Amino acid sequence: MLDPAILHSLEARMPPEPPAMVQERIALDPAGEEFFRIGTLMADRFEADAQVYIEAMAATQRKLDGSKPTTFGTPEEIARFAQAIASYEGVAELRAHNAARMQKRAERQAKLEAKLYPSVTVARRKILKRLLETDRRLIDAVLDHALFIRALRSEIDPATQEAQTFSDASDLRGYLAGLGAV
Repeated sequence: MLDPAILHSLEARMPPEPPAMVQERIALDPAGEEFFRIGTLMADRFEADAQVYIEAMAATQRKLDGSKPTTFGTPEEIARFAQAIASYEGVAELRAHNAARMQKRAERQAKLEAKLYPSVTVARRKILKRLLETDRRLIDAVLDHALFIRALRSEIDPATQEAQTFSDASDLRGYLAGLGAV
């Protein structure tokens, strides 16, 4: 049985979502200041939630960093690791896809409303930039955690213990060249 702290690292919550109002809703009010004020409040909250999430992920990793499992995991535990890895990587991929869609949609919206509501367009672009930057930080944190879990899995999976390891990049290149991979 693995250390419960290691298993707990698989159950971390998923990152917060960007605020729906800024992401989806068409701003009908020509007062860009009001849009910017509301958007800023929502972006501030999203950034705060993102920072809490990123710090929680980092704390989990720090807690387990350097600890070596004393036993191999059971097939069920290894499967849980694989499931967690797939889940985190899937979330990151979906978020990246949704961020790209949100940016395209916002640019289309900005083109449509630029002549009618220029101040709203400027505010929308500023808020969108903040949201996308925050979401990129979250995606990076999720992928980093998936890699961390992948590394933990390699330590508990007996199948990976027989694999050859390389401490020098030139040794790895030589091995891969011998396989015809490079």
